[in-house]
Amino acid sequence: MVGRTAPAEATDLSERVCRLNTAQLCRAWRVSFLAVISAKTEQELEQLTQKRRFYLEELERRNPQGFAAWLNSNPRASSDPEPYLLDDANGRQGAQ
Repeated sequence: MVGRTAPAEATDLSERVCRLNTAQLCRAWRVSFLAVISAKTEQELEQLTQKRRFYLEELERRNPQGFAAWLNSNPRASSDPEPYLLDDANGRQGAQ
C-alpha cells in the first residue's frame, strides 16, 4: 500500500501514541518535525505525516482547551505545545 498507512499499522501506532504521557507526546511531536525535514522519499514523508496526525489528535483529545490555545498562538510546525498542555511536573494532563 503506497502512500497510505495500512489499517493494522495505524491501529498499532494509535495504541503506542495513547501510551505516551503528555510530555513524551510533546517531545515526539517536536522530534517528528526533524524527521519530516530530513525525509528522503515520498513514502517516508507520508508515514511521518500520518504519525504527526496521530500526535495532534491525541494532544487535542487529552486537553482540548490547551490544544486550542496552542493553535491560537500560530505555532510553527516545529513548536512545542507542552506549555499549553501540561498540568503537573510529571507530564500528566489532569483530565485524561
